[in-house]
Amino acid sequence: MVKALKDLQKPDNVEKLSKLKIQIEKLEAIGGASSIVPSEGLVFKYKGDIYKFTGAFAPVNQILGSLKF
Repeated sequence: MVKALKDLQKPDNVEKLSKLKIQIEKLEAIGGASSIVPSEGLVFKYKGDIYKFTGAFAPVNQILGSLKF
């Protein structure tokens, strides 16, 4: 984790930090860390189209992926 944080502090990681900020804002918009539940998502069909509601999974997955654990 320390390596990932040091990597984010490099001046050439502006784009990565911008993407990380967007995902953190999405997570905050749905209730922050307390909204994280052990569920990947819910797939449903509505008026002939298929949708996937992922709740907190999508932004958390993006955040973890950007840190490259």
